[in-house]
Amino acid sequence: EAAVHHLVAELVLLARRAPDARIARIAIDVEPRSVRIALTVDGHGRPSDEAPILGSIRDRAAELGGTLADEGDGPVRELVVEVPR
Repeated sequence: EAAVHHLVAELVLLARRAPDARIARIAIDVEPRSVRIALTVDGHGRPSDEAPILGSIRDRAAELGGTLADEGDGPVRELVVEVPR
């Protein structure tokens, strides 16, 4: 639970660093064997602001045996963290 809480907090921080973002959504899906946390935000922050946060999220997910997928090419960005339960 604490690990998921920290991942959600870091994803919220990332959304707050996107100055042009108007909408951010977080969805948490709890499955029998995994937890999926998805952040959808309609903006991007400066790479220098985002890099340390993304690195921290990626490291935390990896420590838990999970992954981070960053779909950041368009105006709407989706980050998906999946970790085992």
